[in-house]
Amino acid sequence: MSFATSTRRLRCAPIGGTLIFDGDCGLCQACVTWASRHTGDAVRYLPYQTADLATWGLKEHDCASAVQWVGSDAASATGAAAVSEVLLATGRYAPAGRALQVPGIRTVAALVYRFVARHRRRVPLGGQSCRLPAARGE
Repeated sequence: MSFATSTRRLRCAPIGGTLIFDGDCGLCQACVTWASRHTGDAVRYLPYQTADLATWGLKEHDCASAVQWVGSDAASATGAAAVSEVLLATGRYAPAGRALQVPGIRTVAALVYRFVARHRRRVPLGGQSCRLPAARGE
């Protein structure tokens, strides 16, 4: 699997786009709180635990591993590419979103995203940390 943008066409995307995230993760919740202040109604945020994943064409394992973006055009992205889409929707931080799509930067961003996602339960945020159980070998 490539570390670059994962793109596929999905059904049922509302106008603007939807970010499907891990609602049990404190880091994810903090990022969504920040992003929602900057995107307004342009992005819908939906915890995968309450989403009908089949309707979105997603699998629980994929959503537990990385955020998922479903755009209004039914294009989708995962991980760092999904973060890029959210940043593009902010207006103010759109240049950062475009930078994350540049070849080379996109690959590094995907690697960093995967590292942070794997270790997110170790990041305490205001007394709230990821509620995921520790992975074996950590």
